[in-house]
Amino acid sequence: MIECSECGQPVHPHQMTCGSCGASLRKPPSSMHATPPDPADELVKPDDTEFTLDDPLELGRDERLVEPPAPSAATPTRRRRRPAPRRPGPASSPAFLSRAWALVVDLMLVGAASTTLPPIARLGIRAAEAASGSVELYDDVLTEQLTLIGQVVLVASYFVWMNAGAGQTIGKGLMGISVVRPDGRPPDALMSVTRLFGYLFSALPMGAGFLLAAFPPRRALHDYLAGTIVVRPRDMPGADSEDEPQ
Repeated sequence: MIECSECGQPVHPHQMTCGSCGASLRKPPSSMHATPPDPADELVKPDDTEFTLDDPLELGRDERLVEPPAPSAATPTRRRRRPAPRRPGPASSPAFLSRAWALVVDLMLVGAASTTLPPIARLGIRAAEAASGSVELYDDVLTEQLTLIGQVVLVASYFVWMNAGAGQTIGKGLMGISVVRPDGRPPDALMSVTRLFGYLFSALPMGAGFLLAAFPPRRALHDYLAGTIVVRPRDMPGADSEDEPQ
């Protein structure tokens, strides 16, 4: 015998209902009390298993299936940088004899031009006397003064104008050398004037300033004063290159 769960009266186990209260005595099937399956579990597939970095084998299999995303306009693309241009090497240093011969040629040209200055000065004095009707006074002294002024103008115009314009005098052009700045450009007028006055310091004592060009870095005293160097133009890799001090 069993007791009814409602009224507590004894009933036969095979009865369907309680005779006292009429309550149903049949238990519901176990399937009615089972938890219904989660619909999300049915959507999970074996291939959807998540992989972590702790599993290198599974990570490698997953990476083979993933394709790289296509670049978009919003995503900046990595551009390949161009290699930096190779800086050219310094120009070769001219020999000391090349510089010496160039100076000798320049001095010979200036000396030859200076010989024409006294006759030109005399002609100018005669023309001035004829125009003014004055008596000839101190002709030789005035001729010497005008000749000296002409020589200064000749030397200055030759060395300053040619170095500042072309970067080389006639003598340097024949020897294949040129005066430039450290960046390869020709010197300006101020540097050329400073270099010309530097000749006076290079000549004293006994031309020791010129002899400095015979030793590395092959720069004379007037080169140091003016900030110039002497190079071979045919060996210069480019105007914007940094040349070796001469």
